[in-house]
Amino acid sequence: MIKITHDMARLPIWLNKVSEQAIKKATVRSMKRTITSVQTKSAKDLRGNGLIDMESKEIKTRMKLSSNYKAALEDLFAILTFRAKGEGLHKFFARPVIRNKRIAAQVRVFGKTYIPGYNMAFMGKNTTGNKKLVFLRKSNPDGSFVGRTPIRKLWGPSISQLIEMTGMLTKLLNLAQTRYETEYLRNFNFYMEKI
Repeated sequence: MIKITHDMARLPIWLNKVSEQAIKKATVRSMKRTITSVQTKSAKDLRGNGLIDMESKEIKTRMKLSSNYKAALEDLFAILTFRAKGEGLHKFFARPVIRNKRIAAQVRVFGKTYIPGYNMAFMGKNTTGNKKLVFLRKSNPDGSFVGRTPIRKLWGPSISQLIEMTGMLTKLLNLAQTRYETEYLRNFNFYMEKI
């Protein structure tokens, strides 16, 4: 989670003469621009590093922006949270491979084989379209896979786990801090000229 707040103690004393409305507008605009740029950067980094096979706009849907832009100046904040639900393994560059004269699925996350019992995993299509999914047969109570046992969809790590495991969170926090400072100065000058 990345949270952006405004530190009132850092404002210079001469700002007391400026209308609070201009300060609030600059703060709100800076928070909005900063949090959306951090969201875009995180989606591009996940996709660009080859961690997940998703479009950037789909990765952004796994992130939630929440804010309190209509509050008093001291209570303004913007938060970017990452979804903790695991992504389907088909989004991690899954590919079919031949094992023991049958087609199995191979998925590698962070360079390691991700599926336990991967010999029994396979790729199939969902019922509504052509989207490929990765499935694994449920074992019988004795642990064997004899017969047509039911199948279950396999899940990989979530977006929040990927960001945490790669160390992107500290980079994004640093980006948010520096971006907010530059945006605030730019927006504050913009609203000062309008007064």
